[in-house]
Amino acid sequence: MTYPSSVNIGQCIRMAHTATGKKHREVCKAIRNTKGEEMSPQSYSQIIDNDNPKIKTVMEICNGLGLTIGELLSYGNNHNSDRREESQEL
Repeated sequence: MTYPSSVNIGQCIRMAHTATGKKHREVCKAIRNTKGEEMSPQSYSQIIDNDNPKIKTVMEICNGLGLTIGELLSYGNNHNSDRREESQEL
């Protein structure tokens, strides 16, 4: 899977952290390496600095943030954080 070329995934992740209020440490707990260890905050920061991380990693970050990949990508398109709440009210 490739991301839309105009979307910086790292920027979307940073915006999602702000919108959800989740700390990096919380999301790190949701991401495990092949040995089953949680990701270090330093490694997580490197992922956020990358504009094109692996899709598996992005999916794990989405799980940690409680978002779908579509919701995460929407942060790259001038996301309106109220949009998620509005759809739940309908």
